[in-house]
Amino acid sequence: SMGGYIAMAALKHYKERFTGAIFTNTRAAADGAEAKQKRYDQIEQIKSEGMDFLIEGMTLKLVGSMTKMEKLEIVQQVRNMMHAATPEGTIAALGAMAERPDSTEFLGTLDIPALVIHGEEDEIIPAAEAKAMAESIPDAAFHIVPEAGHLACIEQHVPFNQYVREFVKNIR
Repeated sequence: SMGGYIAMAALKHYKERFTGAIFTNTRAAADGAEAKQKRYDQIEQIKSEGMDFLIEGMTLKLVGSMTKMEKLEIVQQVRNMMHAATPEGTIAALGAMAERPDSTEFLGTLDIPALVIHGEEDEIIPAAEAKAMAESIPDAAFHIVPEAGHLACIEQHVPFNQYVREFVKNIR
């Protein structure tokens, strides 16, 4: 989702440099008041307690149920990636996500091909929200990755990569 937020910001400032855009397990809407407050509460908790609560709380939300049951090595990989993050970097990321602008209207102005890919089992961003995002972009394709959560590119890399290859192949 963070990559999508970065891509939207880059597109807003440097649209002429892009010939296509891929948005994966992300959303166009800004955080509402409750979501913002939750991120700021997490920042304060990281400052006072460290990151273990966030790692344990988020790891299983990031992956789909199939991954939790049958791909424990991926669950451990995600946990390891989160352990490698610094508190300072995590605090900065949470703050940036809390303050990101709404990009919904902007996406409707995109005049380049776009691809929206979303994990079928994403617990963080509902698939219906991703579908609506794709529908708001004039020239967008939308694909659901089965048996994947918020980290579709890791959980189901074969179909994910197939969607990306097909999209990139058709960009001129």
